[in-house]
Amino acid sequence: MDGFERWASGEVRLIAPDLLLAEFASLIAKRNRRKEISAEQAQAAFRLMAKCAPRLFDTRPQLPRALDLSLQYQLSLGDCVYLALALEHDCPVLTADRRLFPSWEGQTPFRAPGSMRDLGCRGDEDSRSNLPERRIV
Repeated sequence: MDGFERWASGEVRLIAPDLLLAEFASLIAKRNRRKEISAEQAQAAFRLMAKCAPRLFDTRPQLPRALDLSLQYQLSLGDCVYLALALEHDCPVLTADRRLFPSWEGQTPFRAPGSMRDLGCRGDEDSRSNLPERRIV
């Protein structure tokens, strides 16, 4: 079963800081300013993302640890919010940013998963069901 199928089946649950929605809104607004998508397409994309987003966690509690990580490893605060959430939930980080993990290798306790099949993390009970939750940031 590939990563998407594992997520779609509920075997793997994705989590992210609520910062994700602001980052996504910024991305689609920029694409609209560049005339790559219409305002209607941007609105539709945001509605879909809001509906299908991973389980979102408040960014504020992550900020102190994210700042520590940012200062220690010289990474952006935004990236470190995701890392702080992953550390809090003992989960691997999934990113499409190929530039990000090479900069971390050998400098941080984080590793880039080779693929969704490689991802594993501590499971616990999802508050919404009896399925074990395998969370990935």
